[in-house]
Amino acid sequence: MGIILAVPYLFLIRVCPIIYLCILITLGYGYILGMISSKLCKVFKIRNKKLAVLGICIGIAIYTYFKWIFYTGYQFSGGTSYFSMFTYFLSSPSELWAGIQIINYTGIWSFGSSSTPVTGFILWIVWLAEIGILSAATIHITVNQVSKPFIEAENDWAKEYTDRVFAFENFDIKSAKQEIENNPDYLLSVTPIGDFRQNYVSLKLYHSKGFMESYIVLEQNIYNPEKKKYKTEAVIKYLYVDYIFVNKLID
Repeated sequence: MGIILAVPYLFLIRVCPIIYLCILITLGYGYILGMISSKLCKVFKIRNKKLAVLGICIGIAIYTYFKWIFYTGYQFSGGTSYFSMFTYFLSSPSELWAGIQIINYTGIWSFGSSSTPVTGFILWIVWLAEIGILSAATIHITVNQVSKPFIEAENDWAKEYTDRVFAFENFDIKSAKQEIENNPDYLLSVTPIGDFRQNYVSLKLYHSKGFMESYIVLEQNIYNPEKKKYKTEAVIKYLYVDYIFVNKLID
């Protein structure tokens, strides 16, 4: 899928006049790759983080190779087509590498109003930074999925409880973290709220089909009046809680 999206990505980067927007496009593309990767991990029930990251690295390497085939072919065809030299470069990696070196030596684009193209070491750094941004965004989103609770007895991912929103009066989760981890019932003594025009603590519940295996995520939500939105930080992630606690929480 990443290979299919490579050409639209190259087109957007080529026509985009602002470097900061190019960075956002790269981040966005990394987000798309991450969503695809996390979906595959979910479907194939991959829970091992190292395996997921290894798969991403292999995928990014394959994507980068094909992206360079399209990009180099476009440059050497005089900007007529991304596919004109696809077969040639695909069957001749050494020629592709020679083409990349030529592009790096001559340069294609420049910064700002400067007419001097970016070449050499600086251009290598830019290309490596692009790969780094794509990889970081993809890994971050995928690891978030892989980290979610998996119910081995049911051979399926835990489901998020959506019948009710759990929110409490604000308190410092970090200060109470150890106490909560030792005794989740601590949360049952905190006053629940329904008014979200203030700082508050939210709880997400993930559970098996029969609620015999459940996990909670606790988030600190701090309102920023300048930006007029909440900053949310997950302080406790996927803490195991028993059936008795879940019943009390829902009741």
